[in-house]
Amino acid sequence: MKVALLGGGSLGTQYAQSLCELGNVEVTGVCDIQAEAANKLASLCQSIAYASYEEMIANTEPDIICVCLPTFMQKEYILKAIAHGKHVICEAPMAATSAEAEDIMSAAEAKGVRIFIGVAERFSPYYKNLKDKIAKGSIGDVGVTHIQHSGPQPRGYKDWYTDESKSKGIIQQRLIHDIFLMRWILGEIRTVYAMHRAASGIDYALVTLRLETGGIVNLAGHWGDSEPYRCRIEAAGNKGVVRYDSRNTSSYELKKKQGSANTITAESPMLHSSYYYQLEHFIDCIRSGAASQVAVKDVHQALQIAEAAIRSAQTGMPVPWGGMNHG
Repeated sequence: MKVALLGGGSLGTQYAQSLCELGNVEVTGVCDIQAEAANKLASLCQSIAYASYEEMIANTEPDIICVCLPTFMQKEYILKAIAHGKHVICEAPMAATSAEAEDIMSAAEAKGVRIFIGVAERFSPYYKNLKDKIAKGSIGDVGVTHIQHSGPQPRGYKDWYTDESKSKGIIQQRLIHDIFLMRWILGEIRTVYAMHRAASGIDYALVTLRLETGGIVNLAGHWGDSEPYRCRIEAAGNKGVVRYDSRNTSSYELKKKQGSANTITAESPMLHSSYYYQLEHFIDCIRSGAASQVAVKDVHQALQIAEAAIRSAQTGMPVPWGGMNHG
């Protein structure tokens, strides 16, 4: 399978490293407007660096194009790839708005190519274990779930993350992944409420989801922390609590209601990154024609819910997801 990579930033680097580890994939070209970035990844992948998409597509024959660009730039190049009859892999949120995402989905369907939208945590053993423990009833009926992400302000092309007109802030760039994951693990959402504050290099948001089950999910994101990236998860049910902390990734801690404590080790060590397993799955889906475990419609709906959270933060009012036209 031949793959071309568009974008040489931090995400492009993650993709390049993972593609190099996949034994049955050939990277036919790497493109970035910054020559140094393109040359670096091309060297890593034993491929050819290009300065423009048009040059790369004219000189290579990829089956798949991985679009690893800032969100506000993605639609243009995803549509170009679709027009050339190429399958596309990119990361959530797929596009700057849900309307743009619909344009992409329609174009892919009309052209007969497939698009795959990544939510890399979906392939993390820790989230898989969390879903498994909850599904098996290890902590009973889940009432409250807290997820908190914190870390430095991300630095992208021309600091686009700090330009809210381009990034839409931490809700759309970071918490959309958790929205997707919580629907996968806990079920459908009834209402969305959010608060968002961004100033002087700090971007903080809190999104509260009320589930159809009656449970509550609190999603907190903080960019601008002086400490390295950290993710903490706590899910509380009527029979116990399960916790995860990225600073101690070797195990889960499951505390039973009776007070006893057990440590549940992840089912298997993580030999590769989540991006590796995600790309392996997507490429296998293209080869076999199988459905993806990350449905495009579910990522699109997560984007709609993120947009609802942004509206809630602007108005100070909850937004009913069940009352939205989300099809």
